[in-house]
Amino acid sequence: MKPFYIILLLLTSTLPVSVGQMPPSSDSLKRLLLETRHDTIRVMLLAQLSSNYRFSDPDSSMLFAQQAMQLAGTLNFPKGEARALHTYGEARRFRGEFPQALEAQFKALQISKNSDYLEGEELSLGSIGQVYNDLNEYRQALHYLYQANKINEIRSDKYVGSRWLSGIGNAYERMNMLDSALFFTQKAQSFSSLFPANFSGTFILTRLGVVQSRLGHFDLALHYFNEAIKSSYATNDIVNRGRAQYRIAELYYAAKQPDSSLHYCRLAFANSNLVFLNLNILEASTLLAKLYKEKTTLIVPFTTRKLQWQQKTLYTDVKNFSSSNF
Repeated sequence: MKPFYIILLLLTSTLPVSVGQMPPSSDSLKRLLLETRHDTIRVMLLAQLSSNYRFSDPDSSMLFAQQAMQLAGTLNFPKGEARALHTYGEARRFRGEFPQALEAQFKALQISKNSDYLEGEELSLGSIGQVYNDLNEYRQALHYLYQANKINEIRSDKYVGSRWLSGIGNAYERMNMLDSALFFTQKAQSFSSLFPANFSGTFILTRLGVVQSRLGHFDLALHYFNEAIKSSYATNDIVNRGRAQYRIAELYYAAKQPDSSLHYCRLAFANSNLVFLNLNILEASTLLAKLYKEKTTLIVPFTTRKLQWQQKTLYTDVKNFSSSNF
């Protein structure tokens, strides 16, 4: 029974640790879920399962989060409700449903503040920042990510902190502030590397590749993208595997190597479809259309119009939602 209590401590403790903690595996969580009859602990187990599945199966992630939310509401368990809302918002974000993601995170943030739940406050602030990054609202993203990082410095959790540092680096990269982007992304990678085969490692390696690509370092960028793909198999991270494959496709396209670009773009498109990532599908299908057109192929089996309409609709909805919250 000793492993049982160790994992329960991991899930329920609010004490900071020196270098953060890796989340337990999904199989371990499922076993614990079958063994425990403590309802509040079941909420936290379901929420952690939701978090674990967000990179490989966003639908299952959402289902576990909904079960946690329902149970937490029944128990009047604010900490559990905030954690469940956070993971629910993350599942919505990965599906490209940004208004619902923001709504869940802002609600979780308020519950965490009312409950003096510092970790929950940090998680929601950071995730709100990530949504704004996805929406190309980089100033807003930095506003929330820096708040999350400040709390993380108090909690000394480098595993979670790597996510916010990477998000800050991502915002700076998109703002063409490449020195700052490289600094924060390398710092994120230094934190993440303390935890082999972790969920954050793949997307941080991908973002390092993006920054190196922007700096004109083709070989180094390709190295990081390939390392990200390799990392993705250790954690079954289909989401970021597809993203890294798309970045390699972009790299080869810029280098005028269309056959290699086409190979990786097809992989990216297939993996993005597996987990229903609309924006990734849009990016991959747009590049595929260019590649097929340049090859003078008459039939292009990928359509982007509907996805472009969805992206425009989501962006407009979120802008309306955001304006009503400030």
